[in-house]
Amino acid sequence: QGILKDQTIKNLDKFVIKDPNLPVLLRRIKKVAKVFLATNSDYNYTEELKVFFLRFGRDSAALCTRLLQTDSWRSFFDLVVVDTRKPQFFADGTVLRQVDTVRDAPFAEDVRGAAGPSADAFMMQNTGKLRIGTYTGDLQHGTVYSGGGIWASPSLWSQKKRKQPLKTVPAGSADIICDLLDMKGKEILYVGDHIFGDILKSKKRQGWKTFLVVPELTKELQVWEEKKYLFEELKRLDVFIAEQHKHLGSNTINATDISLVQLRMKVLTYRMDMSYGQMGSLLRSGAKQTLFASQLVRYADLYSSSCLNLLNFPSNYLFMAPPVLVS
Repeated sequence: QGILKDQTIKNLDKFVIKDPNLPVLLRRIKKVAKVFLATNSDYNYTEELKVFFLRFGRDSAALCTRLLQTDSWRSFFDLVVVDTRKPQFFADGTVLRQVDTVRDAPFAEDVRGAAGPSADAFMMQNTGKLRIGTYTGDLQHGTVYSGGGIWASPSLWSQKKRKQPLKTVPAGSADIICDLLDMKGKEILYVGDHIFGDILKSKKRQGWKTFLVVPELTKELQVWEEKKYLFEELKRLDVFIAEQHKHLGSNTINATDISLVQLRMKVLTYRMDMSYGQMGSLLRSGAKQTLFASQLVRYADLYSSSCLNLLNFPSNYLFMAPPVLVS
């Protein structure tokens, strides 16, 4: 909010990582499926970032002319919803309203003047103001919506062939998003980077398939490659302790002394933890999983350091989890 976002917008190259593969991924997905954007950010901040991400620059009149003559960044999405107020978006929601993205036509004509459009003047067309009243009706491509919930008119529900049209939808915005996109539950793969606000809530409240983006996985995998011998030795020591007690019963008085083995395991665990830096591992605490790791395994159908890794798989690829023995 406030100063943080203002400073981010003024220094996008410094604070935001831009990858040319992002528009490639969105285009490929859009060829075979529908794509929607649901963000807690307001329209103006979203506009700034998406223009930056999707390579619609502002540094020349030529680029602005291109944007006037073709679709904007919104063409990458079938539906855009800002100010969603997640996780409320998946539950009760608020009211859906259209965002005014373009000023009146006379202003647009001035921008298209013979001298060519000015970058600053062109971008002033995007007001980000909310239109009066709530939105009801079918999905309109290129339209941006705001709010964490939707008031649904009887006509909208009757178009969906509901037996008894409803005036309100207490289940929240995500339900109407499914209706607008003509999708439901497991047909949607939702990509997010917040384990609670994105993944857990969308899974429990909507039953969506989930993809959790965990940038820290890059560091986790790096440490694993460099220090996996520590993990392997720790595993061998654990097996050794099990072997020492394998033939002992509950009536055994003099148990095998494993104090030296336990000391070695403590040293290995400490070295493992220090390999991740002061904050330690995101996924493991010693030999055990962290709470985050357990939630990740439970609620995320897919997880990766970046959603751009989907470019390495065909669109119809079936991801299957490997079989895991109960320990």
